Amino acid sequence: MTRIKAGALVTGLVGALRRVGAPGALADA
Repeated sequence: MTRIKAGALVTGLVGALRRVGAPGALADA
């Protein structure tokens, strides 16, 4: 369950970064 939660969190984070399209945020992560 923890793994699924982490996976969903990472997926959501990547999706948000892609939406914003902020290279600075990607470099910060």
